[in-house]
Amino acid sequence: MDAKHIHNWKVLTLSCIDGRFIKRIDDWIAKKQPVFDYRSEIGASKAIIDSESDRKRFFKVVATSIKLHGIKEIWLFDHIDCGAYGGSKSFESAEKEQELHSKRLNKAAAIIIGKFPDILVKKFYVDWDSIKEI
Repeated sequence: MDAKHIHNWKVLTLSCIDGRFIKRIDDWIAKKQPVFDYRSEIGASKAIIDSESDRKRFFKVVATSIKLHGIKEIWLFDHIDCGAYGGSKSFESAEKEQELHSKRLNKAAAIIIGKFPDILVKKFYVDWDSIKEI
């Protein structure tokens, strides 16, 4: 695909800064959406929920992506063993860890939709073996 003539696409992504997952997430997204806007923040959903300054900065990115690229969707990615959440050692089990991330992704999505009601928010959880839509 020759991306130099494309100026509109539908997806902005937000994932964590953890380098163990970036390439895998980007490769997975690129198979579904060859051109997309990308943003990373510490803890992804945590940044939206717990940090007003991160949330405001991300909302500015969303507004710019809507204006310049016509995005219609935001894809949020949280992952296993996230240091911002204390890592896997902070949970009784992998299931409990995923459960917390599912709740936090849902809460982050609700905050985003509250600000941008016309945007579709998709939520994903990344473990060591897969990327699952929540």
